[in-house]
Amino acid sequence: MECSCTSVPDLFKLDSYPEFESRTEKVAIGNWVRLHRCIHCGQLWRLDEWDKYQTRFAVRIASFEGWQDFDATPLQKAILVQARGGLADARCIWSGCDKPQVKGVAYCADHLFQTGARE
Repeated sequence: MECSCTSVPDLFKLDSYPEFESRTEKVAIGNWVRLHRCIHCGQLWRLDEWDKYQTRFAVRIASFEGWQDFDATPLQKAILVQARGGLADARCIWSGCDKPQVKGVAYCADHLFQTGARE
């Protein structure tokens, strides 16, 4: 098995790369997240703990310091928009919001994310 760190995006769904976790070692545990290190190249990854109601993501982490607090929200919103087919021409229906709707829903990425949607 070789390192796949350079071929995966900075944030991805763990079920999209089922072999990924086996190529890493756990180095720390946080609140609903774990820090892993690639056994080949040393790249750090924050992996979500398993939760039957949420999609598990892995996010590339630059350093050990502050790994639990890394804000992956912008990356997760981009995945959310991509998974839904992009943005629509219509505006979000949230009061006072003028951002474009995510295709197939009436909300923008920010407000759709607030509802708990992750893909």
